[in-house]
Amino acid sequence: MSRLDEIIVFTPNLVKMRDWYQDGHGLRVREELTDWVQFQTSGIHLGLHATWEGHERETALVFEVPDLDRVVAAVRRRRIDVQVEEKPELFERLAWFRDPEGNLVDLHPPGAQQAGEDGPAIPRLLLNCRDFGGTLAFYREALELPVVEQTPTWAELDAGGPRLAIHASLPGHEGPMHAGQKVVFGFESRDLDAWVDDLRRRGIAFATALTEEEFGTYTEALDPDGNVVLFRQPPAARSAEERLGDSFEEDDREPHRSAFRKPVKKATAASRLSVKPAYHTKTVPKRRRPSATTQAVSSVRGGGPDRARAKPKRTADEKKARGKTAIGRARKATVANMDRKRGSVARASKGKPVKRKAARAGGRKKR
Repeated sequence: MSRLDEIIVFTPNLVKMRDWYQDGHGLRVREELTDWVQFQTSGIHLGLHATWEGHERETALVFEVPDLDRVVAAVRRRRIDVQVEEKPELFERLAWFRDPEGNLVDLHPPGAQQAGEDGPAIPRLLLNCRDFGGTLAFYREALELPVVEQTPTWAELDAGGPRLAIHASLPGHEGPMHAGQKVVFGFESRDLDAWVDDLRRRGIAFATALTEEEFGTYTEALDPDGNVVLFRQPPAARSAEERLGDSFEEDDREPHRSAFRKPVKKATAASRLSVKPAYHTKTVPKRRRPSATTQAVSSVRGGGPDRARAKPKRTADEKKARGKTAIGRARKATVANMDRKRGSVARASKGKPVKRKAARAGGRKKR
């Protein structure tokens, strides 16, 4: 696996940058040359290199790769120009190129003398990129860095211990200062408040106040070249009670939709959900298209037979009227006529003598 070994900051102010990191941050100098300074840090090593004529200031990524030829071939397959040089004073060979975002990347084989692990920690490097998918695919496939965490705009890759974070730069999105810088590195501490107070006593001026986010508490400072340096405290490990509390809060926000069993008939085994299944939904039939032999009918609307609906305009009309007679009114008239007959018969029967005598006899018995 490739390992993110070092960060090299190219600067035109080597002396000022060295003093800022050494005196302001308390970093110990491990190696110093005329145009080179390396500090004692853990995780990712930090180096400063003086720029030369025609070279602008930037931050380079240095990877240690187990097989230099194989990685160089994988990068060249992506149509990226790779320069391979012989450096016997440093390594047998080293290679350098620019990634899809234009960042300078150096490769060297194993066997280099490593810095100690007792300095301030630089556990991750952040790349803010415009082409999130292309940059992620490049480091995942060409440099063979496995992805350990990924969201639509954020990904973290295992770089042999340190983490390489890739963040999508969204146009017009307001964010922290370090979101507008292509390559960002920072220091981590478990007690950021005490560390910030100590750095202020050393003369470090912070550009932003302490800010608490989901990924932890952070603040930012600017070095003499104007580079944003991040200082971060990881979030505290959450207890089991807090993790259980999240599930209850989610239940309050949105109720869960659970399934239940309805009583079923014998010899059947079927499970039904509280939501109406799709197969119970009525489907609206599609409109039947007229055939190619459809002919226009030369008739007038309403000119059909008596008690019939109007004729269609076409012989293949999908809304063709039926020739069924209208029998509703006749049926109602018949029923009404029978009711009148029954009523008239009943009224006539009350006028007969027998009926009147029986009615009077019934009235006397009641008294």
